[in-house]
Amino acid sequence: MKGITYYNVMVENISNPIIIDQFYCGTTSSGHCKNMSSGVQVMDVTYHNIHGTYSKGRPVHFACSDTVPCTKIMIAQVELLPFRGFFMQVDKPFCWNSYGSSLMPTIPSFHVCLHPNSLAPKPSSTPLKSTSTSLDNTCITY
Repeated sequence: MKGITYYNVMVENISNPIIIDQFYCGTTSSGHCKNMSSGVQVMDVTYHNIHGTYSKGRPVHFACSDTVPCTKIMIAQVELLPFRGFFMQVDKPFCWNSYGSSLMPTIPSFHVCLHPNSLAPKPSSTPLKSTSTSLDNTCITY
């Protein structure tokens, strides 16, 4: 998966508004999925001007495979606050084996979450197809 942009998105009361999950496996008896070593390579994903509220859990969840990391993730002008009000503590993003950068300010802060692209492992020799997908001016409410 390559070349995806989420731009001008407004969310309200959403569980995990920003998520990349290479551990997803549906329902398991233990509730946990194992690390997917054959996960799809995710790169060049941009989240720009994403605003709104989240209902539970972390507002951002980047769970990338140990063998196929997510690279070139760009975060800019993101503000995700708890649904119950501004004065509640904002949960920290979760980033596992994910590389990229953020342009400040963002809420939550990504500066300690995403690893710099320069530290990313070298890509595989198999070329990726560019999907060049863009979701512009989207509003999601539950």
